Amino acid sequence: MPNRRGTIAHAAGLTWRHDTKCRRSTISKAKDPIELYEAATKNTRKIFAKVKPSQMTASTTCKEWDVQKLMEHISGGMGMAAAAFSGRTFDAADHDKAKGGTSVEAYDAAMKQAVEGLRALKSLDATVKVPFGERPAKDLAVTLFMDNLLHGWGLAQATGQDAKLPKDLVEAC
Repeated sequence: MPNRRGTIAHAAGLTWRHDTKCRRSTISKAKDPIELYEAATKNTRKIFAKVKPSQMTASTTCKEWDVQKLMEHISGGMGMAAAAFSGRTFDAADHDKAKGGTSVEAYDAAMKQAVEGLRALKSLDATVKVPFGERPAKDLAVTLFMDNLLHGWGLAQATGQDAKLPKDLVEAC
């Protein structure tokens, strides 16, 4: 099974060389992590918006999730990002609220809050708190960039949409 970057490269129709060195720090130095995150969320939003109610129970490339659970995960990730980037703790109430996010309105609200929170940081080197520990904001932004890109691809696959990812975003991986 290919690794995450190999899956993303495949989704864009590119060949991934396993000997290629691709590290988060390299990505965040080469490209603006805020722009990457925002571009990936906008790409995934287009896919999110085209999901039909009848597709919610379709299986996805993430075997443990159907389309609805994947959409909830995507929105939940942005809810977590919004909390982390604005200095709040992502607690159980935030998680429950984010899990209801299968509507485009919920996606848009979470995306807006996450991007605004990220842009409001004084430094991308600032430490942010997430449920799995503390990390620099730029590392979280890059992780979420790849997460959005990969899950957007999976959502497109599951719902019969064009799953080809923008080449520039894949090359940033």
